[in-house]
Amino acid sequence: MIQFSGFCIACQTVHQVPCTREAIELARSFLPDLSPLIRGKGRMLGVLIGEDYLGRTVHLRAFSGTTEYPELEKSWAPTTRPTEVTQEAEEATFLRLNALTKSIEEFPVASLEAKWREAVEILNIESKRLQYERAEKRRKRALLRKCVSLTAAERDRLDAESFDESRLFRETRKPFRVAAEQARKRLDEMIAERLVLKQERRKLSLQLQSQFNQSHILQNFRGVSAPIEEVVLPGMPIRQGVGECAAPKLLADAARRGIRPIALAEVWCGPEQADPLREQGVAYGPCEERCAGILGFQLCGAERPTPVPSDRLEVLADSPQWAVCNKPGGLLSVPGRGKEK
Repeated sequence: MIQFSGFCIACQTVHQVPCTREAIELARSFLPDLSPLIRGKGRMLGVLIGEDYLGRTVHLRAFSGTTEYPELEKSWAPTTRPTEVTQEAEEATFLRLNALTKSIEEFPVASLEAKWREAVEILNIESKRLQYERAEKRRKRALLRKCVSLTAAERDRLDAESFDESRLFRETRKPFRVAAEQARKRLDEMIAERLVLKQERRKLSLQLQSQFNQSHILQNFRGVSAPIEEVVLPGMPIRQGVGECAAPKLLADAARRGIRPIALAEVWCGPEQADPLREQGVAYGPCEERCAGILGFQLCGAERPTPVPSDRLEVLADSPQWAVCNKPGGLLSVPGRGKEK
């Protein structure tokens, strides 16, 4: 059974809300509204079934991401961060990031590497050929030197040939070696230029993520608000898009409205994907890389309060007209709906 759960650092407790069949079917009923608007990879469509302070059943719905669809009525959960605060800076940064990515992809590194490997292969082939020819000439000179009738002048000529042959070997091999070195140099220069652009892109991405984090405040069901950097589980990186899935948006909206979650479901809306596996209308649990680190904080305080027996109520002072009591958390100050309240 799918569960939307997480560990809360503050209260050291695992909080969870189930994914029920009712919630899944309700989410699927909204697919016709969202499907025609989806472009590209698709989105998660989520539904939260909750209970308001009067005990009435409430339905909330959301889709993943920060994109807005003017065609939809204004009854979908908003983003968990004020996108309008950084929208202008985000758009300018995204334009620059896209331009950098395009420039990086246009670098002909593959073709330069292929040319370098080709030059190295030619160098190796020519070196082996020259070495073979040199070895053959050495073998022939060695046979001539064994002749007893060889004159001193002829021996000097053989020595001169040996010396000239070494020089000729280096000179003949040099153009191929230089060609390989130049090809490697051009490749290294291209890789270095591309690395500079990659570092700039990485720096811009980190700056953009920092802007997201600074404006990203989450509120849980205890009424506690904190920046996302303070609520994510230790050791879990704050990835781009964290808090923008359907489930976090639904929980944030429910916490703002004072709606206690009873069930939650997310179904895929859009084209089928292989990695990770996604199929239209199929229910999935929360993603580990983005949601798992914050759900514990978001769900803190969402459980139904446990009634406290009256005999455990500590009376600090009283009179015929008034009483001062140490009221535990979860005990209602006025009667509520249901016998347990």
